[in-house]
Amino acid sequence: MKEFELIDFIKESSRLLPNNNFEGIGDDCAQIQINENKVMLFSTDILTEDIHFRRSYPAVSVGKKSAAVNVSDIAAMGAKARAALLSISLPSDIDEKWEKDFILGFTLALKQYDVQLIGGDTTSSASKITISVTIIGEGNPKCIKRRCDAIQGDDICVTGVLGLSVAGLKELSSCAPENRYAINHLEPRAHDKEGIFLGVREEVHAMMDLSDGIASDLKHILNASKVSAEIYTEDIPKETTLEDALCGGEDYVLLLTSAHEKTEKLQEDFKSVFNRELYKVGRITEGRTGVIRWMSQGKELKTDFHGYEHLTE
Repeated sequence: MKEFELIDFIKESSRLLPNNNFEGIGDDCAQIQINENKVMLFSTDILTEDIHFRRSYPAVSVGKKSAAVNVSDIAAMGAKARAALLSISLPSDIDEKWEKDFILGFTLALKQYDVQLIGGDTTSSASKITISVTIIGEGNPKCIKRRCDAIQGDDICVTGVLGLSVAGLKELSSCAPENRYAINHLEPRAHDKEGIFLGVREEVHAMMDLSDGIASDLKHILNASKVSAEIYTEDIPKETTLEDALCGGEDYVLLLTSAHEKTEKLQEDFKSVFNRELYKVGRITEGRTGVIRWMSQGKELKTDFHGYEHLTE
């Protein structure tokens, strides 16, 4: 099965299990409400050598990325990351310096995001490095953003420039003399403060982070909310190609929908807080669930943009 087919199968199989008051599979995080003012959130991500990173990459950067991509899941729900569990599987040919540099990078990133490391596990592997991080967060139930809450007429926005990570990957893969974008792939930044800011805003309806590119990730919101969308390609914030911006993954900016009549004020307030733009790139429409129409200057592009596939050996 392909990745999302497997996820759908797991989700369907889990219907046989008790929910134990958890809101489970379907968003960036699972969650359980503790009381009327607090909800706890849980998520996990795996990073595998030669799929998500190469051993030749700086181990400090691999550590920072391992933390950031997990914090991003909590931010995507409008909440604050609080604690992390780290499990790592290492082959016998990994040297002590790599191990120490990785832990240094991981803990530096956790400190940046104000997250505590509370435990985990270590084990050996046959040949590849595997890193698994579980992240725990908390938020106000009124501020939690889900993928299923997009409304017809909402504007679609993103919190940063798209395509920088895949541009960095291309530099790293080609050994380009100028690594202008490489840091964006090696050390992506979780939009944690942006997530908390957007969580408080009632005009923000649905939200998630961009790990596989807007061409793929937007469909998660559309399918969950049973709507369709138009994306205005001329409004996509980019520094590289349009295809990289739409299809490139691992940017970890936030993708959100906002009530149309309040988006302009939201953009103004976002800029006043973060001193940069909140970019409006499209709108939620009625129509067949999950369909994205790619528009350019009012005309539909006859193309089939698709999501990001992580590097492989």
